Amino acid sequence: MARVPAGVVVISARTENGYRGMTASSLVSISADPPWVLVGLEREAATHAAVLQGNAFNVSVLTRSQEFIADRFAGRAPAIDAMWRACRTALAPRASP
Repeated sequence: MARVPAGVVVISARTENGYRGMTASSLVSISADPPWVLVGLEREAATHAAVLQGNAFNVSVLTRSQEFIADRFAGRAPAIDAMWRACRTALAPRASP
């Protein structure tokens, strides 16, 4: 995490009804071994409920060229569905262009 610059991430999770995700800028590294992070999620957000329901989430660290992904998950662009990819290790989705 020391090599990850402060910036924007997409937090995503899977529920029995599909995927949820949101743009966030509140990612904090807690531990490298084991890898733990802290992220602030609004209690009323659908992603918050999805993380609790699925008991897992994914963090997609975005680059400047991926601003369109941040906009989509912030609700400023059309929703995406075909771009979801399953993350085998955490059983949570990740955003990928």
